[in-house]
Amino acid sequence: MIKDSLLVKIENLKFSYSANNKKIEVIREFNLDVYKNEFIAIVGPSGCGKSTLLNLIAGLLKPDHGNIELYNKNDSFFGYLFQKDTLLPWKTVYDNIAFPLTIRKYSKYEINEKVTKWIQLIGLEGFENSYTGQISQGMKKRVALAAALIYEPKIVLMDEPFSALDILTRETIENEVLKIWEKLKTTIIFVTHDLPEAIALSDRVVILTKLPAIKKTEYKINLPRPRNLVGISQDDEFHTIYKEIWTIFVEEVSIES
Repeated sequence: MIKDSLLVKIENLKFSYSANNKKIEVIREFNLDVYKNEFIAIVGPSGCGKSTLLNLIAGLLKPDHGNIELYNKNDSFFGYLFQKDTLLPWKTVYDNIAFPLTIRKYSKYEINEKVTKWIQLIGLEGFENSYTGQISQGMKKRVALAAALIYEPKIVLMDEPFSALDILTRETIENEVLKIWEKLKTTIIFVTHDLPEAIALSDRVVILTKLPAIKKTEYKINLPRPRNLVGISQDDEFHTIYKEIWTIFVEEVSIES
C-alpha cells in the first residue's frame, strides 16, 4: 500500500472503563493502518472489544492513550451500520434513506435523485412509502445499508450488521454489499464473529486477542474478485485459508472458554 492511500492510522491505542470500582482494560497497544478501497474484517472472541474499537475509530469514544489519525477527513468521512437497526419508525423507507442527506443540507432534487437510485439498487421499488414496521428484517437491513452509503462516505464501519438475519437473507445481502463496494470503492471495516464470513468478504482479516485486546495477527486474503459468497466458499483455497486462520483464532477462543 502506498502512503497516499492511507485513510486511518491507529497507533498504540488503549481504552478502559470502570465497573464496580474496578478498571477494565479493553484495548491495549492496538495498531492498524487502513487504506482506501480496502475491505477489512475484524474477528476475535466474544466480548473482546471489537465494537469498542469501531466506536473509538468513529470518535464515539475517547481513547485513554494513543492516536487515531484520520487523513483528509470531512463531514462524510464515516458511515456506520450497526448490529441493531437505528431506523426511525415514524419515517417511511424513502425518508429513512433520505435522512442522512437531509441533515447534510442536500437539495430536494439531489435527495430525490439519490434516494430513487438507491431504492432501485437495493431492490425496494414499491416500498418507498412503507414504514419500517411494515417490512421484513431483510428489507430493514437494506434500508439501513442504503442510509449508511448514500452520501458515499470514505469509510463504512459495520458492526455485525447481518448476524440477526436468516442464512439465505444474510448471504443475499452480503453479495449485494460486495457488488456495491466493488462499484463505490469505499473502505469497509467489518466486525464479525463469523470467520467464514470474514474470509469471504474481506481483503484482510485482523484477529484480536481476548481482553485486553491487542492485534494478535492479520491475514491477507488473496481470493480473486469479484466474489460470489456461495461460489467462493466451495473453493479449495478458501478452505485452506480457513484452516490456517482458525488455528490462530481458536487459540483465543479456547483460552477464553
